[in-house]
Amino acid sequence: MREVIIDLGSPPAAEPDVEMSRPLPPYWRKLLAAVVAALACVPLLTTASLPEPSPVQFLAFLPGNSTEGLLMHQGVIVLSDGLGMTGYAPDGTKRWHIAGDASASRMQPQPAEHLLVLSGERPGAGGAVPYSIAIDLITGERVWSSDSYVTVFGGYLAALRDDQSVEVFEISTLKRVFSLPSQRAVALDVFHAAKPAIVALGVDGLLRTYEVPSGAPAHEPVRIDVPASQDVYLNPGADKIVLELMERQDGGNETWPGPLSRMAVDRGTLNVSYDQAEQNQSYERDCGPVICVQSFANQGASVEVLSRDGQTRWPVPQDGWVEWRHDRLFRTGHPGDLAVVDPANGSVLVNLAGWEIVYSGWPGGVGGPALLAQRGLTGTRLARLGERGLLPIGSIPLLPNECTYESPFLACTTQDGQIGVWRVAPAR
Repeated sequence: MREVIIDLGSPPAAEPDVEMSRPLPPYWRKLLAAVVAALACVPLLTTASLPEPSPVQFLAFLPGNSTEGLLMHQGVIVLSDGLGMTGYAPDGTKRWHIAGDASASRMQPQPAEHLLVLSGERPGAGGAVPYSIAIDLITGERVWSSDSYVTVFGGYLAALRDDQSVEVFEISTLKRVFSLPSQRAVALDVFHAAKPAIVALGVDGLLRTYEVPSGAPAHEPVRIDVPASQDVYLNPGADKIVLELMERQDGGNETWPGPLSRMAVDRGTLNVSYDQAEQNQSYERDCGPVICVQSFANQGASVEVLSRDGQTRWPVPQDGWVEWRHDRLFRTGHPGDLAVVDPANGSVLVNLAGWEIVYSGWPGGVGGPALLAQRGLTGTRLARLGERGLLPIGSIPLLPNECTYESPFLACTTQDGQIGVWRVAPAR
């Protein structure tokens, strides 16, 4: 067999008969080690090495102006200028326009799946008359209208007409599921619960509750004595329905509730829990795990927070206010005062002084993480509220007059009436 001599200081000659199981000679081992070391110094192109997108991305200035209303729902930004309404996509694309009597500022907007429901009044022959419409947010088509006031709740829409009759519709189809005859509802309230229902006070003085969608009576009627000289309004409370009585003056004008002008009915049983004789001057609101109670007295209004079992309560500082939003209890007071407080005792959990909540354009705001804004000299900082405090996001280079937010989009009006739209990424 021929002997092969290899010089370790120079490349070897080709040897086709070298077996694969033989170890690499020192020269090749040195060369391979040098190549591996060089490759280790070369940066690899991975997603981690790519530049991160800006957490706050400007999308567009909308071509219209908003002089009367700015709303956002289902990814559609709705502007109202007193002459009608226009819907835009977040990138500034115009989707639809409705001219005439539709105005988000003159009528109360309510979210209803794919619809924009507006309820209020329009001019009539003898003055203002009730009027409500439902608009398809995608096409802008006016799919429903009624000479009534409407309330959206639990997938349904309740319409209260001028003759005190009621019609209840299913939102998804706008199909009427049941109705109540005339004079059956001087005032109307709804149950926002897993099992929706409506409660109505009739001209006959009977307070009735109806299951939705069947329309079957949920309780025996309860008689409520309302003086003929007073109008009655039902206000949704936390565990009670609060009836406010307004004394009519000459000419039909109404005054604010005075002495002997409130009564309350338990939501679950319809039992009257207090009446006019007790001169109860408090109004209850649902604040998540607790009940917020606003009281009226000669020295002014005060606010307390009451536990659901009625065993504990704590006062809100004078001129303060509390509201349950984004799964937290917020306390506000003088301008710039904002804090997240413990529902059990009112102690401050997160101090948000100098910040403000950016709400959605709908009554009650939106669920999910709260978007917070803080105005500065050169722009407005944005942050989300985490479990332990603020999570900064970024900023926008302007001081807006008004903002509305629906994740992930933020729309703000500027001082000159323009509307800017941004995409806001989640906080890291």
